[in-house]
Amino acid sequence: MTKAVLSALIRPMLEPYLPPSIDAHFFTSIEELHALAPTAEIGWFDLDDKEPMAEAVRLAENMKWFNSIYAGLDFLPLDLLHQRGTRITNGAGINAVAIAEYVVMGMLNIAKDYRTVVRAQEKHEWLMDSAGQAGTCRNPRALARLWRDRPASEAAARSFWR
Repeated sequence: MTKAVLSALIRPMLEPYLPPSIDAHFFTSIEELHALAPTAEIGWFDLDDKEPMAEAVRLAENMKWFNSIYAGLDFLPLDLLHQRGTRITNGAGINAVAIAEYVVMGMLNIAKDYRTVVRAQEKHEWLMDSAGQAGTCRNPRALARLWRDRPASEAAARSFWR
């Protein structure tokens, strides 16, 4: 059997799909992780603290495959993993869509001079140029018609411009 050491946080999502040939051990603390790491052939040691995670990697002398959802793994002893012949998979690109959406939002914010919209809102003023329009809408009722399946939309649109 292949011994896997995994975070207990992923247990409900992962355990039902593990093949019988995997002997899974789930850790709930750093102490448990460090105790189990030397026996791991497969390791998924993700923690919110990088140093104990790196220490677990150092302790996992028999690990053949290391997985992480982290995109950047430069805090780990990568030279040691390479020397041991450990395969590494990680979460590079896992947040690419969210980051792309955020970048586009920022570009639109600048292109449409959104600061002007916020300043007008603070003064309770309507802008008649494109910076003051919500999509193709020029007033709260038009916006509410676009969102008619949402009952509070007209009130929400009105309160936005108060």
